[in-house]
Amino acid sequence: VIPLGLADRYAPVKDTERCAQVIKKFALPERYLLYLGNFKPHKNVVSLVRAFAMVKEEIKDLKLVLAGPLDVHGENLRRQVRELGLDDDVVFTGTIREDDLPEVILTLADIFVFPSLYEGFGIPPLEAMACGTPVVASNLTAIPEVVGEAGLLVNPLNIEELARAISSLLNNRDLHGRYSALGLTRAEQFRSEQTAGQLYRHIIHLLEAHS
Repeated sequence: VIPLGLADRYAPVKDTERCAQVIKKFALPERYLLYLGNFKPHKNVVSLVRAFAMVKEEIKDLKLVLAGPLDVHGENLRRQVRELGLDDDVVFTGTIREDDLPEVILTLADIFVFPSLYEGFGIPPLEAMACGTPVVASNLTAIPEVVGEAGLLVNPLNIEELARAISSLLNNRDLHGRYSALGLTRAEQFRSEQTAGQLYRHIIHLLEAHS
């Protein structure tokens, strides 16, 4: 059963004043890839950093925004970023809370990348899709069940494959637009009115099966 209303709060943000406030607060670049979540090892964000380094060679003005807590895992990732010589190209925002308007950060991103090795569900890709941002995500565990065919699913441990998926969306406007639209449609299936109906049908099916 799909959890109720996971995408209810999120939608593309068109309010330029709100966008400007968030851009200023977090020093968001004009073009960026986005990861939002924690930086524990199983999130595999270092693979994204390495893939970004490859894409950056081709698209010079691209930046990477990593939105998550700067705890011991976050600081370890910052060290890895420094070792790769990417200090000037990676923005660490720190923890993003609900009043920080994460939907704005998601809306403004060129692509949302979620290279996790394990998820019980995988809410961030869904939130990104609800904001109209194309998703590149891991093809492992529960993530494909959330993303479906509305995003590009890749082996998160294959850095070249991850970089190719990112580049394909950045270099093909039609493809980018297609996955933006597919994501919005997919996210609609997770809104309350949709998931409530699915839950009701699931309960009726169970009752009929045991009657």
